[in-house]
Amino acid sequence: MFKESIFLVVGGLGLFLYGINLLSNGLQKASGNSFRKILETITKNSIAGIFLGFLLTVLIQSSSAVSVMTISFVNAGLFTLKQAITIIIGSNIGTTVTAWIVASIAKFNLLDFLLPLIGIGYILRFFIKNKKFKLIGEVMLGFGILFLGLDFMKEAGEPIKQSETIKTFLSTISNYPLLGILAGIIITIIVQSSSASIAIIQTMAWNGIINFEFSLAFILGANIGTTITGQIGSIGTNNAAKKTALANTIIKVLGTSYFIIFLYNGYFQKAAEMLVPGDLNKENIMIHIAAAHTLFNVINTIIFIPLINIITKLCNLIIKDRNEKQTKEALFLNTKLLSTPTLALEQVKKELIRMARICQKSFQEANKYLSINKKKYNPNNVFSRENKIDKLQSETVQYLIEIQERALLKEEAQQIPCYIHSINDLEKISDYIEDIVNINIKNTKINYRPQTYQQLKKIYKKINSLFKNIIESLYNSKKINIKSSYSTIANFKIIENEFRDNLINNNLSKNENKELAALFDLLFAFNKIVSHLKNIAQTIERDYQWSEDKNSR
Repeated sequence: MFKESIFLVVGGLGLFLYGINLLSNGLQKASGNSFRKILETITKNSIAGIFLGFLLTVLIQSSSAVSVMTISFVNAGLFTLKQAITIIIGSNIGTTVTAWIVASIAKFNLLDFLLPLIGIGYILRFFIKNKKFKLIGEVMLGFGILFLGLDFMKEAGEPIKQSETIKTFLSTISNYPLLGILAGIIITIIVQSSSASIAIIQTMAWNGIINFEFSLAFILGANIGTTITGQIGSIGTNNAAKKTALANTIIKVLGTSYFIIFLYNGYFQKAAEMLVPGDLNKENIMIHIAAAHTLFNVINTIIFIPLINIITKLCNLIIKDRNEKQTKEALFLNTKLLSTPTLALEQVKKELIRMARICQKSFQEANKYLSINKKKYNPNNVFSRENKIDKLQSETVQYLIEIQERALLKEEAQQIPCYIHSINDLEKISDYIEDIVNINIKNTKINYRPQTYQQLKKIYKKINSLFKNIIESLYNSKKINIKSSYSTIANFKIIENEFRDNLINNNLSKNENKELAALFDLLFAFNKIVSHLKNIAQTIERDYQWSEDKNSR
């Protein structure tokens, strides 16, 4: 009987953790673009950051996972250290929700509704083609498996607590709160989720295997254990991400330290008992544990909100900023965000904007080679930027391929070919800018006539204006800039045709044939640059949704 109980505990724990994973993945995918919009609110104030931390933890059911995710966000440049600290504080409250759900559902016969829930969830997840219904099915399946595992763990408790050896052992360790703290640390590190470890201790207390005092000590230990995951997640990240992991550790270790005093003098237990009416019997102990967990985290949140700036300064003092070697050209493509495609695609967009700005800078420099004094300009800046664009194209396209391998919403899947085409457009633009410089280097001895030079300057201004509109549209996603872009393209075509007609109609001498050839080569490059910028404008106009219409590109 005891052996069967052990199998039930292990199997139930496995189902519980797998259910949390399924539920988390389903909720993240279902949130889609709304998840990105929620993230954007964090820049407003600390309260928004705390709410975001709370919401993320409710969705993912693990403050440890939220800590790792937040560290990834900081590493990717999405959040500052101060913003990350507000998320961490909010996640501490969010992690209490699971304990309340577990305590509330424990009073019911779970099997009455869990098995039908799992069955319906399975059908929706694996047999229905509609993406949204699949995600709903995944959430239902995860929720059902999670609490089915919890039910198994509850069933296993009765035979275990009848063992005299177990009784003696637990009676002994219950007198040593530090052992409870140590147990909380170890179990939370193993299951990688403080929500899961608290649920485990709730089921043990429900079965009478451990007492309430030991549960309180365990809560404190679980709070420290959840920081280890964050420290591991910060390995290989930049300084800002390491500071975030440190801030998480400081907040949770300090918060636990002074609560140990309240644990030993009995105030922690008395406060928790005051919050929940009723005795510490089988029916109420789960709710008492949830209340104690909430009390601990709410008090720490109130204490640490005014200390955010101090913690930020302390982390900056402990971990000094230093110049970090950049092994890749891309600045925003963080592989740790691949598990959240919505955020990963936002990083691709940032890299796309960066590529567009590099191309614009190269184009502005290439214009210098149209002047009379071509020799005084060094072309290496343009050439080095062209090499940078080539590397960025390779890295960003590879990153998009990795995103494509994930489970995506339809609109996310349609964004990927749009981004790939826009990245390739910018790479081609960079090539043609390099051609402009090479044409002028090759024809260094040619001095364009003042009238020709002025016409070239007009073309340059139109293309530079087009670059500006496209970059603003990429950054702000405003269609008004796209309309302006199309107007600029139309004006460019008029100027280009007039210039081309003038070149054809003018009777040039044999000595001027070389100049004519150079000018036509320049016009070809200018025209191609405008054509590729137009492609990007059309992509923005379609909200990055792929179209098979060849005329749209």
